[in-house]
Amino acid sequence: MPKNTRKCQGFESFQRLNYLFQIRDFMAINVGNIALSTYYGSLIDSIAKKSVLRIDPVLKKQSCKKCKGALLPGTTADVKIKSNKKVPIVIWKCKQCSFVRKYPANGNKKLWCEKPESLVTLLNYSSTKTSQNSMANTPEQNKHKS
Repeated sequence: MPKNTRKCQGFESFQRLNYLFQIRDFMAINVGNIALSTYYGSLIDSIAKKSVLRIDPVLKKQSCKKCKGALLPGTTADVKIKSNKKVPIVIWKCKQCSFVRKYPANGNKKLWCEKPESLVTLLNYSSTKTSQNSMANTPEQNKHKS
């Protein structure tokens, strides 16, 4: 294990959010239970707020702001492309609550989190047992023991 392996704050919450995103999409696509999908979406929102975690903007675009349901083209959302003079606009309309989201369809524009300068440190997520073992054998701790 590399010596710079450390545990991220809110690791368990990130794992739970990941699972809830997957089950939300599964319920909307395969099972067809939109109400349960929106319930999992509201759980995602409440867990992220309680843990003070930021959800990736790509994942935020896949959920409705009003009902917190999954926005999946064809099943839970209608997608239209409206031609504007400057930039075409992609319009997402939720089928459950009729909330409309509009995004510019500019292929050259990137979100700030997708740019290389937004990356400050790269964390290597590992299980708690391996991270505790690698931390226990650091040279700094061995100096303090003697």
